[in-house]
Amino acid sequence: MNPNQIKAEGLDPAGFALPEGSRPAAKIFIVALLFAATLITPAATTLAQTDYRVLPRDFNADKTQQMMRAYQRGQAHDALDRRLTELESALESAEGIAAYQHRRREFLRWTLGELPQPAPLNARVTGTLTADGYSIEKLLFESQPGFHVTALVYRPDGEG
Repeated sequence: MNPNQIKAEGLDPAGFALPEGSRPAAKIFIVALLFAATLITPAATTLAQTDYRVLPRDFNADKTQQMMRAYQRGQAHDALDRRLTELESALESAEGIAAYQHRRREFLRWTLGELPQPAPLNARVTGTLTADGYSIEKLLFESQPGFHVTALVYRPDGEG
């Protein structure tokens, strides 16, 4: 059937009866719109139900927890303020800077714990690349026993 025969018989292309004087394009548009709505509605419902929160809904409901977080936040801010005051006073002289650096290094050593004793490197050259005016040595060594590290050493040609 061609489109003119469909119109003459009062049917639309989908086989539905058309009321007298109706336009098939409007009917097709409405059917397509309803079809699209049926496809979109489940997706929109799924998106609406997805909870993207990192913290639980009742995160601030417990007053005791609010008080604890406020206390800890205050402690952190106080510590940062003390550190800033100490740093600003250390910046007034070279001796102050050196003393501040020494205290920070000692604190870092204390927090990290005892460092391991130096181990033999067991270094070996695994390859060499030559270029114009320099060469590159590919190295493999152990920073600690069993922990391999790769390195590139750039060496200029001549006395360098």
